[in-house]
Amino acid sequence: MVRCAGTCVILTALACGACGGQREGDEMPAMLRQRFQTEMKMILRDVRLAEEQALALEGSYLGLDELRGRYMNRSLPEAYSVNLDSVTADGFVAEVMHRASGLSCRLAVGERRAGVPRCD
Repeated sequence: MVRCAGTCVILTALACGACGGQREGDEMPAMLRQRFQTEMKMILRDVRLAEEQALALEGSYLGLDELRGRYMNRSLPEAYSVNLDSVTADGFVAEVMHRASGLSCRLAVGERRAGVPRCD
């Protein structure tokens, strides 16, 4: 019984942190930060795969609306927003943001761009 109560306290504390229950200036728990960043990196991976498919079949990278309509069949969780900027035939910049926490990850693909997600 004591073990279960301790687990419940920990889970409740983590849930409160995820819902904005932290005081201003407090750091987000590392476990939550890692979870959000992992999800954002997975979204960026899916965007990149869809863009690579578009490049192979159409000869150019596409904007987000075209990409979703033709190549990207993953539904994005409402907790995240996705933006594609600087879309050209040679590259693109994608950014995913976790709305509640403000955390974001960015991916730049193209000439002289590494194509590795960077998270803040």
